[in-house]
Amino acid sequence: MAQVPGDAVLHFQSETVWLVRLDGEPSLSEHGDIWPPSRLAAISSPYRRKNYEFSDQD
Repeated sequence: MAQVPGDAVLHFQSETVWLVRLDGEPSLSEHGDIWPPSRLAAISSPYRRKNYEFSDQD
């Protein structure tokens, strides 16, 4: 994540948000199936856990 600057979102097929980075602060999904302990161990920077969802735009 450190190699790509700025705000970012990582999602799967515009349905499931895996992570969001705003103002340099990463937030990882709270879903344990997306971020099991083995995957969380690969994240070296501080992060928080929060779920995000896409909203329908009219």
